[in-house]
Amino acid sequence: MKTIICPTSDQHIDENVARLTGFQVALWLGVYLITDFYPIILFITIDYCVRMEPSRRHSPLSWISTRFLRWRKTPAQNIDKAPKLFAARVGFLYAAFICILYFFSSWLNVFVTAQLIGFALLESVLNVCVGCLVYTYWVLPFFEKEKS
Repeated sequence: MKTIICPTSDQHIDENVARLTGFQVALWLGVYLITDFYPIILFITIDYCVRMEPSRRHSPLSWISTRFLRWRKTPAQNIDKAPKLFAARVGFLYAAFICILYFFSSWLNVFVTAQLIGFALLESVLNVCVGCLVYTYWVLPFFEKEKS
């Protein structure tokens, strides 16, 4: 099996905040599936948009996660920020696609939303970064072919 390769940077974030934020995304998307309340997916899309910008400190959901973890006095576990930025960009594309699908295909909307819930739960519960898998198997091979 190929070794998983993640993008790297010199910036760091708290892994606990990232995982709790992912769990909140999964919860909110679950509420969206149950209620079909469109503003929820708009909120998730905006949250991903804020998180995918490297200079931004906190999205609304990560701000809540940070406050909750400070209240619980959970020690920070710093990890590389680049994989989370890449994953946020992929999440933004999914969320934006869900926003569009809302108007065209309810079954496809549910399917793509369920995928994003799965990705968020993999991150938050099992610490599996789907963004790193996408980067390793889809992005790197494309750029390696360009270099040849």
